[in-house]
Amino acid sequence: MQEIARLLSVFSKSVVTKNTGSSSLIEDFVSASGITYLCTLGLHNIQDSHWLACILDIMLAILDTQDADGVNIGCGILVEHRFVFVNSIYLFIYFKKKKYHAVQAITDMFENRHVEVRLKVTKLLTALMVYNDEGLLKVTTALRAYSDAHNNSSVFEEFVRGVYFETDLNFRCAALQLINAALGYMPEIDER
Repeated sequence: MQEIARLLSVFSKSVVTKNTGSSSLIEDFVSASGITYLCTLGLHNIQDSHWLACILDIMLAILDTQDADGVNIGCGILVEHRFVFVNSIYLFIYFKKKKYHAVQAITDMFENRHVEVRLKVTKLLTALMVYNDEGLLKVTTALRAYSDAHNNSSVFEEFVRGVYFETDLNFRCAALQLINAALGYMPEIDER
């Protein structure tokens, strides 16, 4: 609950500065460890689709953030963000490492079976994958870790299964876009 209060506090303070610059709200949020709190809340509430949908909406807003010159800075913020879990001994022990990437936290939210959550995760991962080479590397690494943790035969198994069995057309299109982005942006033909 402290995390929620802190998150809301950061947003309420940042709303005041929203009109001074197009990205000041997001910059204030990020500088106050907002992404860390979002990732921690998301992983604590992995089965609660309402929580995750709200968290992913904020992540999508961060993704679309531009600086005063109109340059997208949101993708870079999410690709670069590493954090230490906040008040989370269980998660620290579970993941057995101190630093965790926001990209991996977003990927792990795919574990939730609600189609809205899975759609937003897929869109975020696709955008981060095509952002730059580091984004591609972090997303593919996160997908490999997710795949290994769930004993999938391929990093794309969840997405291919979604294309065939999911009834939501938006998710099916997003899954195909992610697979297409991975195939198109991988530099080595062997990796494809």
